[in-house]
Amino acid sequence: MTTAITETDIRTAPNKKVLQEYAKTYKIKNYSRITRQELETKLIEAIKEPAPQEETKKETPQEFFNRVSKIIDESELKAECEKLLEILGTENLQPKSKSNKLRPYARPFKELTPSGCELPKEMFFQFKAKGKSIAIDRHKFFKFTGLDAIDWEEVEEGIKDRKAQRTGKVRAKDELDAALNEEVKVFSLEKYMATMTRLLNSSDPWEKAVGLMAASGRRPSEIMIEGNFELVENSPKYLSHSEYAVRVDGLAKKRDKNPTTIVPLLIPTKEFLIVFEKFRSNSEIIKIRSDYELAIEYGANPTDALHKITDKFGKTLRKVTEEYFDFIPKIDDGENRKNILLRACTMKIITLRDKPKANPKARLQYAGLIAGHIIPVFKENGGIGFDGTVKAATLNYDDYEPDTTDIPLLENIVKIEDMTTTTDLVQIAELKQIIRELEQELLAKDAEIKALKEKMEYRKLELPEPEAMDNRMLFNSRKAGSGEEKLNRAWKAITAYNDDVAEYKLNPTNPIFRQLTGVNGQTVKKWIDEHRVMYDDHINKHGFDSYYNNRYRGKTDMNVEIILEIIEKKYLNLYGE
Repeated sequence: MTTAITETDIRTAPNKKVLQEYAKTYKIKNYSRITRQELETKLIEAIKEPAPQEETKKETPQEFFNRVSKIIDESELKAECEKLLEILGTENLQPKSKSNKLRPYARPFKELTPSGCELPKEMFFQFKAKGKSIAIDRHKFFKFTGLDAIDWEEVEEGIKDRKAQRTGKVRAKDELDAALNEEVKVFSLEKYMATMTRLLNSSDPWEKAVGLMAASGRRPSEIMIEGNFELVENSPKYLSHSEYAVRVDGLAKKRDKNPTTIVPLLIPTKEFLIVFEKFRSNSEIIKIRSDYELAIEYGANPTDALHKITDKFGKTLRKVTEEYFDFIPKIDDGENRKNILLRACTMKIITLRDKPKANPKARLQYAGLIAGHIIPVFKENGGIGFDGTVKAATLNYDDYEPDTTDIPLLENIVKIEDMTTTTDLVQIAELKQIIRELEQELLAKDAEIKALKEKMEYRKLELPEPEAMDNRMLFNSRKAGSGEEKLNRAWKAITAYNDDVAEYKLNPTNPIFRQLTGVNGQTVKKWIDEHRVMYDDHINKHGFDSYYNNRYRGKTDMNVEIILEIIEKKYLNLYGE
């Protein structure tokens, strides 16, 4: 270690970011996914242990074979095999996973036979596969690594059982029962309100976004892209405080129906709208929204384009949430769904504030309305109905309880130099309504305009040939011949990346090409076959095998999705400057 870190340094660190830097120094895993208190404990344990020895460079499968296949002493071979198992970490793996880890090492040993090499017969044993009538000679590598003892019929049955458990559907009644039996998760109301206020007043757009999520209980994609928020001149009767009511369009979970809902906020509506407008006017946020609109313009599926962009900014938002709201209990043990915590806490705080004396059923209905599980239906006669029912998710959110039921009606928490008046906001709302009506009239003219364009033989501008397109245009194009050019450029980007980095390389498999380019699997296979020599040279150069990418699946610090994002940004420049 270059710098000695003391227990005092850890306990007096000004914020969690400093502790995370210490965690990198001491190679603590998953440091970004645990609370500050847990991180402090792990660091204190780490500084009391001796510094880890530098890891020796791991042999490639071919290097291992070249060295070990020459061994003629059985005990020496056994020791080498045991050492390999330890290096690969196969001790607690399922047989299938262990076999996958050993596959690239075992492949060359399969070719060894007593008659085809100079090794003594003692280095081989008679192996008879289950269901086979004839035994064959196998190198004792298979015996000392345990590959010969795997019962593949039993393994396949186990895999089917585990898959069934993972994919089995939970009945709605069981899900509701489980939600009702969840333990109450208590959090500090004072800390929550103070943290939300701090983030709403932050100059950082990502912190401001999380503050808006905490103030409204809305989802990240609604705050970033989909949601439109407007002042409500006359709020409906089901809301207790009209000055905290906001009209919302663009609900993430209801985008197919595109409903309008009116929900309460933790802060006054006029303050929320001022922060929201300032947030949406940030150049970084404008760029993200324009990238989404550009993808749609180039013919991308709106849902797919949204998911792709959400995956990118979602990581940043989760980090901010974890940094500032690390005092909130996790929603479950299996997955730390960070931004859902804000939705749960906000929903419960507002419900307790607005419906302190309501019965449990009425409270849950109000909570479902805030969460977007229940949608108000505004009837022509002025009445209001509700579409939807309380879900298991509503009940899970309802498990979060502030440490006090004395919920204040917050006011003037947003520091704005030129505070827009309520009258101004009403006028803005009226102008927006006029704009919406004009937009509807324009939409009604679409068919007529289209017919006129056809009569005038309106012709669209032809796109340039794929070879002449820049990467951003090419990867959003569906023009004939663009698939092969996408694969050519993706290949150059992947190979350049692999040659630049010492670890976390990427095996350019068919699924990887499909994920990066959107080209179908048959076209990818044809391209690989046509460039087989070049392709195999690269695979052999970096020692890839078909299971290579799996080691990065589901990891936090580095995974396939992050590697692809690096390649898209740095080597393909798909996001521009």
